[in-house]
Formats: sequence, C-alpha cells, structure tokens
Amino acid sequence: MIGRLAQVEGRTAAEYLEEIKQSYPQKRIIQPQEVGSLVAFLCRDEALGITMEDITIAAGSLW
Repeated sequence: MIGRLAQVEGRTAAEYLEEIKQSYPQKRIIQPQEVGSLVAFLCRDEALGITMEDITIAAGSLW
C-alpha cells in the first residue's frame, strides 16, 4: 500500500516512509514487537487492574 501511494505521488516507498516517520514525535515507526510486548503484559496478573482502556501505541503522537 505504501508503495502504491508513493508511486501516485511520484516518490519512492522509502521516501514516503521517511516522511511518515518524520511526522511522528519519536521519528520512528512502531515495531510489531512493541505491540506484542504490550499484549503480553496485559495478559499477565500484574495487569489485572487495567480494564476497559483504549491504549494507543503511536510513537508519541497525540492522535
């Protein structure tokens, strides 16, 4: 999908991805392992008190 969007705008996928990364406060893309780590934590007994929450993983973005 990124490749197609980049092509429509006349850019490479790498250029498009870099622009996306620069738009985030942490200047990076969240990795699947980060999401997996959060999921694993939420499945542990230490997270029993966390209920009915919407948890946003957004590299520091407020949206």
